[in-house]
Amino acid sequence: MAQIENAWCVVKNVNDDEVELLEIDENLCRRELSALDRATFLTRRQDVYQKLHPEV
Repeated sequence: MAQIENAWCVVKNVNDDEVELLEIDENLCRRELSALDRATFLTRRQDVYQKLHPEV
């Protein structure tokens, strides 16, 4: 008999900019990023975040 496994997930309804933020955050969590890659992702993240939240 096969064992049944459960997995938790979160389903979000997001726009393209929010998807990009989620992807950038996932990439920043990796440990193998070079300093240049990390800086590039952080710069892009700031741009997208400010687009989504112009009041900041």
